Amino acid sequence: MLNINGITVRLGGRTIIDRASAALPPRSRIGLIGRNGAGKSTLMKVMIGALDPDDGSLDMPRNTRIGYIAQEAPSGTATPIDTVLAADTERAALMHESENCEDMDRLGEITSYCDWARPQIGVVTRIAPIHLEKLGSMDNIVLAKSELILALPDDGVAILNDDDEAVRGMRQLSRAKVLTAGLTPRATVWASDVASRGLDGISFALHYKDETELVRVPLLGAHSAQTAVCAAAVGVAVGMRLEEIAEGLMTAPEEQLRLVVGKGPFDSLVIDDTYNASAESVIAALNVLQDIADPDVGSGDSAARLLRVAVLGDMLELGSAEQAAHEEVGCRAAVVADVVIAVGQRARWIAQAAIECGLDRAQVRHVADNTAALAALREVVTRRSAILVKGSRGMQMEKIVAGLGGNSE
Repeated sequence: MLNINGITVRLGGRTIIDRASAALPPRSRIGLIGRNGAGKSTLMKVMIGALDPDDGSLDMPRNTRIGYIAQEAPSGTATPIDTVLAADTERAALMHESENCEDMDRLGEITSYCDWARPQIGVVTRIAPIHLEKLGSMDNIVLAKSELILALPDDGVAILNDDDEAVRGMRQLSRAKVLTAGLTPRATVWASDVASRGLDGISFALHYKDETELVRVPLLGAHSAQTAVCAAAVGVAVGMRLEEIAEGLMTAPEEQLRLVVGKGPFDSLVIDDTYNASAESVIAALNVLQDIADPDVGSGDSAARLLRVAVLGDMLELGSAEQAAHEEVGCRAAVVADVVIAVGQRARWIAQAAIECGLDRAQVRHVADNTAALAALREVVTRRSAILVKGSRGMQMEKIVAGLGGNSE
């Protein structure tokens, strides 16, 4: 189903890509590969902003409309994709969010997907043990993610996260040109002086060659600079000037880019990061919780009165790494949160680690399910708080967020 200017057109299977690709210039099909919690959906939205420096709306340069395609790949390939189509412009782009590798369970699956989507720019964000349970080893996960880079044509561009050693190592596999994105001068496109401004987003200096632009982006948490830099590298790959890219990043609509922050009981802030979870992404979310509740970061003196509550659920598909990952999260939660509510069977390791790492046992709850978590929250939240809700998609923790909504007193 293709929607352009409000007009819906039904297209099927391969036809969508064929018709869209025919309208697109070179280097305009972009594939995103990462891991759960790597921010691929956010990266795709940030890229829309970076590629659209006019006003951050869905108008590409030269007043060309962007339409969205939601289409399932053919049977046997890597399940649903979200794509963005812009036609008849030098900067048109067809973006595929490919890690619907959330259901990736075999080598060759991304190759099959790439045979169908034919990306010319490939972005690899992170490697983490998310699919360890299915693929059996970290080496196999790296091989699987490398399939995007191997699929790129000679005149394509591979964009690699320079701060991830496994991703950086994919450079040697690429016949396409390689651009790296990171937080050190070693990368092709890089950021420095990253600062979190709480609910006001982040700021940093964006660098490419001898150019530097100061950027403020409505993304929560200093870790989000990596997302913005990857998006900037895509802009470089399609020939945009750094000034244009920076303008696009800064004018992108906030509601499309940032984590969802809603209201809860007693006018509390509810940080809804329930889309998915890995140890790294949960720790990043905990850092956001710390930033928001820090009186020195973008929220005013009233932030000092916020109780920090971390509601953390099971992280799934971690295989042999699951206990260590949950314990790592628990230790970080002990440092950041005043109260930890651990939800699910595996989350018992979060609760145990939080206590072992110094959080008062009375401030740690381990509950079986979302209903019990909501009951615990009703006991714990008796004043204005900052509440983080985070867990794997299979935990359906959005139900906790929904249960907190509308209870403001």
